[in-house]
Amino acid sequence: MFVSEELALRLALFHPDHPDTLFTRCNVAARTGEVGGAGKALALFEELLLDQVWVLGPDHPDTRRTKALIEALRRDAPDSR
Repeated sequence: MFVSEELALRLALFHPDHPDTLFTRCNVAARTGEVGGAGKALALFEELLLDQVWVLGPDHPDTRRTKALIEALRRDAPDSR
């Protein structure tokens, strides 16, 4: 199953802010970055981070991982925005 299909399934089964949906959104952002969409991936991660902080809190491991991924994208491709 492609991650975009998995996200559609999660959204059909759960609330958009459900932890499983947030995790799948992280996978979509990561996959986007892997296929060369660094700017789009960064935007997806930044949007995800706002929701993770709201739902999971700023110190949750998933939230911290998203922050680290954002920092890496900014460091490795500062012109991606």
